[in-house]
Amino acid sequence: MLEKWNIPPRKIVELDWWEQHKLGSLQFTATPAIHYAGRGLFNGNKRLWCSWSVQGVNRNIFISGDSGYFEGFKKIGNKAGPFDITFLKIGSYDETWKQIHMTPEEAVQQHQDLRGRVLVPIHWATFDLALHPWFEPIEWLLIAAREKEVQFITPKIGQRIDNNRLPETGFWWRSIDKPKK
Repeated sequence: MLEKWNIPPRKIVELDWWEQHKLGSLQFTATPAIHYAGRGLFNGNKRLWCSWSVQGVNRNIFISGDSGYFEGFKKIGNKAGPFDITFLKIGSYDETWKQIHMTPEEAVQQHQDLRGRVLVPIHWATFDLALHPWFEPIEWLLIAAREKEVQFITPKIGQRIDNNRLPETGFWWRSIDKPKK
């Protein structure tokens, strides 16, 4: 696929789960996830889906990718964690999609399984794929994170995060479209 976009093959690195690639001072590890692959009728599951562990000299982060919740996150936490920051998918869930998209409550559990320090919610408020209101995932995450005493931040879309000076948690989405009670 990337070759079709004129990306030189020498710049493309394909990894299987638990394989690693070093780029400068960063080490990328492709870690397991649960989803499906395919965007057409005849190309289903011909590509691997994954999550990512990115280890730097002083920091270790986790990016969930697009995944449902599964017990494998505990193994990732034990093998590659703990993580300074976890970037975890919380949006576009539904009971019928449970195998491939996790709920905000499951993301909080995933964060704990990964042995994360700070949770950053991703994959919400971008486009309407699910049947829930766009603001529901973040509101439910706030409740679940507080119940489990999980530290989180809610940067604005595109906001830079400095791990040495994390931004304060704001409720910026509430000023855009007030949730109906």
